[in-house]
Amino acid sequence: MEGPALSPRERQLLDEIEADLRTDTVLDTELSTMRIIHLRRLLHLFAPWRHQHPRPPEPENGS
Repeated sequence: MEGPALSPRERQLLDEIEADLRTDTVLDTELSTMRIIHLRRLLHLFAPWRHQHPRPPEPENGS
């Protein structure tokens, strides 16, 4: 980390904030579900494109 070293009081405040964040169940839930929500949004964005560009048929084995 660049910059001046933290004072003892700043270090204590930072430690308290980090401890609060580690025990924040609401934040933890939001962060753990964020990826799923973003993936769903992406899938909805690509849905029209997927319908206009279907996958090519799989080649048959032995042909």
